Amino acid sequence: MAIENARLYEETDNLRAFNQNIVQDMDEGILIEDATGYITFINPKGADILGYTAEELMGQHAQITVAPEYVVKVEEETAKRPQNIASRYET
Repeated sequence: MAIENARLYEETDNLRAFNQNIVQDMDEGILIEDATGYITFINPKGADILGYTAEELMGQHAQITVAPEYVVKVEEETAKRPQNIASRYET
């Protein structure tokens, strides 16, 4: 059983690394926020598009990345989160 667990752990770790490499090397930007709107993940392309480094954006409120004309839309979508209403939107 220990050998099987070790094999499964290695397989899972390889899949995680493979998926991480895909996200990190994408030509599209990905930004993930927590339920309160704070950035928990951004890939390098996303940071580049926004003109920041990933380190500068991590932990910041996502509204710093929003153009003024989209602030209302972002606030509306963020307000849905405490009600467990998922949303997807682009700005």
